[in-house]
Amino acid sequence: MPTTTTWLTLDSGTSPKGLFYTTVTIADGASLSGAINLHNMTLVSLQIPASWTSAKISFAASLDDTTFGSLLTPTGEIASTAALADGNVLALDPSAFFGQQYLKVRSGTAAAATNQTGAKIIRVVARSMQ
Repeated sequence: MPTTTTWLTLDSGTSPKGLFYTTVTIADGASLSGAINLHNMTLVSLQIPASWTSAKISFAASLDDTTFGSLLTPTGEIASTAALADGNVLALDPSAFFGQQYLKVRSGTAAAATNQTGAKIIRVVARSMQ
């Protein structure tokens, strides 16, 4: 059964229209979150928890919610960030996520994963593409 994600509207009084958020969790001792279904949206930012173990962020992507692979740039490089410290908000390039249906957030990269100590809840912000 495909992943169902509940997206909540950001405070419409202070946020641009069409922004939504949800959360994903990386379990204690793990480096990969559960999947989120982007529907017809693209990611625009992530909020990393204050207890984050310093690591890059990368993504696993899937079109069918079954087979996941590393999200790559058009040049074939793993789409990842610099190492992040705790409590940061990360702005993302929305075009990197166009056409993606299901995503998982990874601590580190597939080749160099960083297991988190304690469950980490990451706030994911997306923008409607409609």
